[in-house]
Amino acid sequence: VKWLDGLQHKPIRAFIVLLFITWILYVPIAYSIGAGTWTGFGPFDFQLSRILLYFGYFLIGVMIGNTDFNNKIFSQDSAIIKRWWLWAFLSLAIYIVLTIGAKTLVQLVKENQLQGFYAWMIYFTLYVSSCSLSCLAFITGFRKWVICSNGWWTSLSDNAYLIYLIHYVFVTWIQFLLLSYDIPAICKFLISFVLAISFSWAASILLRRIKMIKQYL
Repeated sequence: VKWLDGLQHKPIRAFIVLLFITWILYVPIAYSIGAGTWTGFGPFDFQLSRILLYFGYFLIGVMIGNTDFNNKIFSQDSAIIKRWWLWAFLSLAIYIVLTIGAKTLVQLVKENQLQGFYAWMIYFTLYVSSCSLSCLAFITGFRKWVICSNGWWTSLSDNAYLIYLIHYVFVTWIQFLLLSYDIPAICKFLISFVLAISFSWAASILLRRIKMIKQYL
């Protein structure tokens, strides 16, 4: 995909493209049905407002995967990677603005100084900006600084996509099992994180022993 390769020396344009795609895929549906609307079947649930976003980001990943990304858009010489510090700073700054600004927007709506529609648009725009910047910050940060490999990192890299596909099952059930325990939220988060990544990682390793699964995942 040549237009993706062309973004390697245009970091601001790359961010604008990612932000625009994220906004289009998320904001209209989130505003229409509510960001917290869930649906599912059996033990599997997901946020309905993110269904287009998931699919869109999947397609972005497919397109990037079809490029020579290690020598183009994500090369060490790419302006996007060189600006890793900018993405890290902006992601933190926008997150702070989002956290503080949410209460301000609510107050403005209550005082009839701002219409609800505009308040939601401002909030959602800050939200998708924070998400887009965080994606860039993590990708560029790791690309810039993680330049050595070992067995653990290699295994995590090999199994990352399958972990992404199956981790939610473990996250959901671990959180469900922890509901009856009266322990601090931070402890539940740490337990859920460690167990979910461990179980999904182990499951991925076992599943990728199947030839057909390993061929594609």
